[in-house]
Amino acid sequence: MKEFCDAHGIGWEGCGKVIVATDERRAAALQSIYERGSANGLRVSGCSPARRSAEYEPHCRALRALLVPQTGIVDYGHVAEKMVGLLQERGARSSPGHA
Repeated sequence: MKEFCDAHGIGWEGCGKVIVATDERRAAALQSIYERGSANGLRVSGCSPARRSAEYEPHCRALRALLVPQTGIVDYGHVAEKMVGLLQERGARSSPGHA
């Protein structure tokens, strides 16, 4: 995604994310998120909600939390618009009668 955004002039911020669980049901889901992130090559780590998650979001009251420093934010509306445009261009180039 970073490469796509850079190639097409779409701004993004690599700020990392803290994924939090506010109750036991959601806390159980964090293990699955941890495993998927690790399997995809991300450095996912648990962080003490009382300390580390508060460093990122002081108003958050988490039971448990994961820290994923390689993630970030982007305006997916802009990403989707660009992808639609690229697909439309590709379709126009491959349609019969295109010079």
